[in-house]
Amino acid sequence: MARALRLEDFGLNQRSGFLPDEPPISRLPQKHYKPWETIMDSFNALLLAGRLQDVVDDLPVLGTEQLRNDTERRRAFLILSFLAHGYVWGEPIVPAILPASIAVPFDQVARELEVRPVCTHASLCLWNWRPIFACETPSLENLATLHTFTGSTDESWFYLVSTAMEVRGAPTLQLTLDAIAAVAASSVSTLTIKLRALAIHLDYMAVALGRMHEKCDPHIFYNKIRPFLAGWKNMSDAGLRNGLIYEGCENTPEGSFRAYSGGSNAQSALIHMLDIGLGVVHQQTGQTALDASDSNGPNAFMQDMRNYMPANHRRFLEALQEKANVRQFCLKHSGDYELSEAYDACLAMLKVFRDKHLSIVSRYIVVPAASATKRESANYKGLAKVVAPTKEALKGTGGTNLMAFLKQSRDETGKIVVSSWAKHLMKNCYGQVGLQQMDRLTQVGLAGNWGSEWDDIDGGFCS
Repeated sequence: MARALRLEDFGLNQRSGFLPDEPPISRLPQKHYKPWETIMDSFNALLLAGRLQDVVDDLPVLGTEQLRNDTERRRAFLILSFLAHGYVWGEPIVPAILPASIAVPFDQVARELEVRPVCTHASLCLWNWRPIFACETPSLENLATLHTFTGSTDESWFYLVSTAMEVRGAPTLQLTLDAIAAVAASSVSTLTIKLRALAIHLDYMAVALGRMHEKCDPHIFYNKIRPFLAGWKNMSDAGLRNGLIYEGCENTPEGSFRAYSGGSNAQSALIHMLDIGLGVVHQQTGQTALDASDSNGPNAFMQDMRNYMPANHRRFLEALQEKANVRQFCLKHSGDYELSEAYDACLAMLKVFRDKHLSIVSRYIVVPAASATKRESANYKGLAKVVAPTKEALKGTGGTNLMAFLKQSRDETGKIVVSSWAKHLMKNCYGQVGLQQMDRLTQVGLAGNWGSEWDDIDGGFCS
């Protein structure tokens, strides 16, 4: 009999989920890394004064050999990701080279953690928090960020909503494994119980996500925060035609460019896990399951986002993919009303979650982008710019249409319900969130737009 999956085999547990078991450390203890920590002490002030690049250029190249464990490596990765993105996006002129003082240790620690050397969901949300009161459990009322680019409460809240969502979703890891085990044991009653519990926690996650508007202003996010979250992939309109050169890295030919996506909630293993556990399959954007035989496989963007996850999260998803069996079992026992109801409730709650995500994208990206077209591009720097539409922009560059991608993901979640009543309900309850505004907008980088259709979703946290 095949061995059941255990969370502890992947460094996970049902209390913290995909978050670290203990709060991230706020400083590296080694004197060797004091130059990094000293910059982080004045990080917001250096960005505001326009002096971060000068300070980083004067840094020595500090190797990662003195980092003793993954806790310290995660702290180093966090620091270097903020330094890198502050260096690139903090000035009007975007540099083509990431200096060796950042690039070399960033590349080293990223290889040790098996992630991409760029700002990710992990560095912004999973490893960038502390409890306000150590004796209380993490929640939006008991969380603070370690670092932000802008020093604003809006930015802190934006990250912390995602962190809180991970907290609320932590029990779903074990519930998903329990559901798979129930199928292996052919226990309809146990599976029904586990799916009902899973639906409740999915609702909790949606509630956490729905609190975004409380303390994060959409225009501050779009114009001040989101530009810093960009990567260096598909960013030619922001000044990085080929990506970024990581100076001095041993495993990269001199002068060669690297192109990485920026931070995205699509890099959260939690959402991937729920899709896998419930049997939700995402096709290439614009295709349906009927087209699957003609496609190149599952959605390429979602698959690529796994490369930006912590290694243990990625391996857990790979192992889960081989064990997932819940949907097939529910289809086989579709005559059991209580089981079908429980399974469909999970899909309904996941669909509600995606509805809320669509609403947030509309409010935090679509509406501010429409407003930005009315302003002069001279009022913006770096990524926060408006450009006139061109024939090339109208044609697109082969990227994924943002709202089409999110809407299709939402629809694919609802379409696989089991009961006929649920199918009718899902078919007639889809919203049209933000689609009117989206008809005329194409994303340029992270905080600009063309006049046609969204061009890519390779960066930005609402992707």
